[in-house]
Amino acid sequence: MKPLSLTQIQTLLHSSIRHQQTSEELLHQIKEAPPIPLRRRISIYQDAYRIRLSECIREDFVETCDLMGKAH
Repeated sequence: MKPLSLTQIQTLLHSSIRHQQTSEELLHQIKEAPPIPLRRRISIYQDAYRIRLSECIREDFVETCDLMGKAH
């Protein structure tokens, strides 16, 4: 498979993070680097992104999060 441009790789990674899915096209662009398997490395990015967004929401919208927490 031919190498993609940086923009194309960024688009694939962004989609992977947003949709919590990893395309084969993206996997072919990333170098395997043991000891962590490639799919696991991508899942770390996916999880970290979601966690950071949640932290930002909690920090910026404290009262809203408090109200939502009480509703659930």
